[in-house]
Amino acid sequence: MSLRRTTTLLLALGLVLAAAVARAKPPDAHQAMWPFWEGPGRLGIQVQRMTDDLRSYFGAPRGQGVLVVKVEPDSPAAEAGIQTGDVILKSNGDLIVEPHHLGFSVAGAPAEVSIELEIVRGKKTRKIDVVPRGEPNPALDPETWRELREQMRRGIRKGSDELLKRLEEIERRLRQLEQQMEDTQAHERERT
Repeated sequence: MSLRRTTTLLLALGLVLAAAVARAKPPDAHQAMWPFWEGPGRLGIQVQRMTDDLRSYFGAPRGQGVLVVKVEPDSPAAEAGIQTGDVILKSNGDLIVEPHHLGFSVAGAPAEVSIELEIVRGKKTRKIDVVPRGEPNPALDPETWRELREQMRRGIRKGSDELLKRLEEIERRLRQLEQQMEDTQAHERERT
């Protein structure tokens, strides 16, 4: 079997599996994926990670994009014309590489303000404006996450300093114990 035919069959199998996964969604799938997110998504789509083989098949740039595997009827995405099989490359100019990148971008977007999605469909790039439903989730706002990352970095630096102090204390104590052992051994040798 040729490499091209094998790749095509694997891609087709991937699409069939993606569709099956989308249909077999458990009732709490959204909460399991986003434990701090309540209710349906703001766009009404499900997306999945892509391999570079899938990106090549759909005509998306290497290392970029997520695949739309389901579009909810009567959702903002459906009304904007997004279709299953579209590859979302950017959201308001931000690169989308993983599903959570899109989730964060959409979750923090202001209410009633359209988001520009850059997609690939039929190996051609186009832009689609979508107005997310509902209020933004401030917990997912990119600025909130930047602040959280900085707090974590400061905590790690502080923790690293504390860890270094403790390691130095352990090394000092080990040197003391080694010296005591040497002194004890020397004393024992003198006795014999």
